[in-house]
Amino acid sequence: MEMTTLGHWWNGKLTEFERVEVFVRHNPAGGLYEVQATVAGRDRLVECLSRARADNLVALLTAGPGWVRLEPAAVVA
Repeated sequence: MEMTTLGHWWNGKLTEFERVEVFVRHNPAGGLYEVQATVAGRDRLVECLSRARADNLVALLTAGPGWVRLEPAAVVA
């Protein structure tokens, strides 16, 4: 299943235990959106039925100072 990465955020921390990354991806074939949060090397994955719901979840996860939006990779296989 190929997923298109639509966004990637990082909390600006460099150490493994403080670093948090958030990705939002879309599966064009299935129409689902996926939000992945990586905290201290552990992944949490949430499937969303719409882009708006995925964007709302990302906004909640990235609230606060220090967050940086990074350029997403084009396709994740």
